[in-house]
Amino acid sequence: MTASASLSRRIGLIVNPIAGMGGKVGLRGTDGSWRQRRARELGATEMAAERAGIALDRLRGRHDLALTVAGGAMGEKVARAHGYEAEVTGTFGCETSPEDTRDAARAMADSGVELILFAGGDGTARVIRESIGRRVPVVGIPTGVKMHSGCFARSPAAAGDAVVDYLGADPGAARLGEAEVVDRDADDPAAPTTLYGTVTVPEARSRLLAAKSQSSGRDAAAMRGACLEVVEEMAPGDLYVIGPGSTMAWVRRHLGFESDPLAIDVVRDRQLIAGDVNEAELDRLSSEAGRVHLVMGVIGGQGSLLGRGNQQIGPRTLRRVDPDDLIIVADLQKLIDLGSSPLTVDTGDLEMDKHFTGYRPVRIGRNESLIYQVAA
Repeated sequence: MTASASLSRRIGLIVNPIAGMGGKVGLRGTDGSWRQRRARELGATEMAAERAGIALDRLRGRHDLALTVAGGAMGEKVARAHGYEAEVTGTFGCETSPEDTRDAARAMADSGVELILFAGGDGTARVIRESIGRRVPVVGIPTGVKMHSGCFARSPAAAGDAVVDYLGADPGAARLGEAEVVDRDADDPAAPTTLYGTVTVPEARSRLLAAKSQSSGRDAAAMRGACLEVVEEMAPGDLYVIGPGSTMAWVRRHLGFESDPLAIDVVRDRQLIAGDVNEAELDRLSSEAGRVHLVMGVIGGQGSLLGRGNQQIGPRTLRRVDPDDLIIVADLQKLIDLGSSPLTVDTGDLEMDKHFTGYRPVRIGRNESLIYQVAA
């Protein structure tokens, strides 16, 4: 499908090509040139263009759509690869920077695009907010290691669908809201998320995630009990992969060790056998194991279960996990705050996402659980 530049509904596309590279190799992000170099040294590959392509494919058939894209790897290449004739703004080399994203966003806003679709993480969202404020609505294609801001869609496909919904309204009549842009210091795992302001987004709550919320603390005793029960039930010889987050910190404490709150740790016979693993290390350990369990918390406000902040758990490891061996622990208030929204999985592998969908038990206290929907 091609889109002519003469058509009236013009959307901007910005791709941060290095976003998300650090996740699978155990880095906390790809902000900064040294972290990008280290990610490549560890074997990380770019993934943003692929995820942007999924979003673009959802726009196929919208003959009233025209694209303005950032040049080169920042949008032009993926747009052309997916059959779009696009107006190009800016010329960017292989090594991109936040300044490139800033310049592209400003140029698009000045040119009159109706909405900017961008692929990146919280760092990219921050730069776009700093450059254009709330002048133009935005939709984030989730690509980064950190995605705590409320402007991101549930998945790349949902990002494309949010744009389709937006285009379905008459120009100037689309319902708009605002979403928080938050980020945390990748060099300080204990640092809290910081609010940097808000951006304008289409009102598409079924498509977009809320900003990450902190645990309420109301059910701390229940969480301690639920996590103790998980530890007590650990089967001898089985491998347990412990996810990141404040809830999982209780599992670690009951096991007798502390860890980086963003780490993925591996336990057998209630003993830590590998800490802060990357995708390759976890793949090797799980390939040598008999039965593999995932012990995961839930990102508050978003309901994200897999694919946000735990990209080290890659498709090869996930294929070795029976969905019944996915152990979910969540504060009841977090689930209440989600309303009717399901928990979500977005691993980058659509077949694997479907493998874990359905209705799963979520532990909310000792001897207490409820059945909750998990969706891709």
